Amino acid sequence: MKNYQIWFQLIMKRLLKNPIFVLTLLLIPVMVLGIRFSAGAGSSMLKVAIYVPKGDSERLEQQLALRLIESSQKAVTFYMTGSEKDLRLDVAESRAACGYILPEDLDASLREFPVSGKPALKAVRQKDELRTKIIDELVFSSIYDRMSYDILDEFIHKKTGKNLSPEQNKNFQKYRKSQIFIEYQYADGSANQILQKSQNPLVLPLRGMTAVLLLLSGMTGTLFWYHDKNNKLFVRLAKRERYPIHLLYVAVPVLLAGLCGLAAIFLTGISSSPASELLAMFLYLLDIIVFCSFLRLLLPRKEWILAAIPVFAAGSLIVSPVFTDLTLLFPSLKYARLFTPVSWYLEGMHSSSGRLLMLVPVFILPVLEILLRRLYLWFHFNEDIL
Repeated sequence: MKNYQIWFQLIMKRLLKNPIFVLTLLLIPVMVLGIRFSAGAGSSMLKVAIYVPKGDSERLEQQLALRLIESSQKAVTFYMTGSEKDLRLDVAESRAACGYILPEDLDASLREFPVSGKPALKAVRQKDELRTKIIDELVFSSIYDRMSYDILDEFIHKKTGKNLSPEQNKNFQKYRKSQIFIEYQYADGSANQILQKSQNPLVLPLRGMTAVLLLLSGMTGTLFWYHDKNNKLFVRLAKRERYPIHLLYVAVPVLLAGLCGLAAIFLTGISSSPASELLAMFLYLLDIIVFCSFLRLLLPRKEWILAAIPVFAAGSLIVSPVFTDLTLLFPSLKYARLFTPVSWYLEGMHSSSGRLLMLVPVFILPVLEILLRRLYLWFHFNEDIL
């Protein structure tokens, strides 16, 4: 045990003295700082112009404009223009993604809409695209509470010839209390803080990128092991001691990267409960250790591992749901996720059953490794690769 402690300390010191590894390790906090800098005061991914004719501040259109501006966040920022012409000019010159022109009497327009079908406000845009449709939903949801009663009343009247009954109105009032139409919650029951209005959407892929970096750290540890093995550093070690030493070569860099990754996840506000985060990260570290150990047996040369690193990095970013879920377009990709540790972590993060599945590779891969070792010996392969 004392020998392993010495090896642990030696590997740790060596890694921390390696500028390339330290630079790679610093990628996580640098990404966080870069995202925070890009989300500084006044920055926004989308700007939306609003024009409302001057009038009493108590009028609905004035209150709506003020409410939209106050709801501005890092993803979407609403701002007021001095005239309808200025609004159209901002949209035409791409200073605004789109714009909305509110009428002088929005309350009357909303009351008439269920009967006349005449639009209550105007939307101005260069072209119809996904981002403007999303902004439409933000704007329309802000007036839905006001117009929903009239729409429901008109619908009931058309179907039955009567207005809303007291019982129907009671049910309507019950379901209109909250302005949140959709609420997200993790599978383990903890609250999802990602959708807070102050949340910067640029941090959302950070968990997946951290998971990829941890995998690369483990493979880098295997490279260090091969380098020392080729330099005959393990010649005096008994064969039974070489396997635990290789696990240390993988575990130490992954542990360092995991600590940085956890810190970034907590700092950016994309974390679940601390207990869930720590448990999932611990299981992921175990997954990477057994995966890299098995990979060393499949790729028994330093050059092969070196060539595999960019393949696994790019493959994990494409196959795993880091930036987007491509299985919605290509369902067959879900089978490729069975072989990517990043997917094990991202899909098992927020549920007890998912975390239980993360334990499966911890038991299966060592068994497969033992069988593969015996197969190598059976066919008289070079024992030195073992």
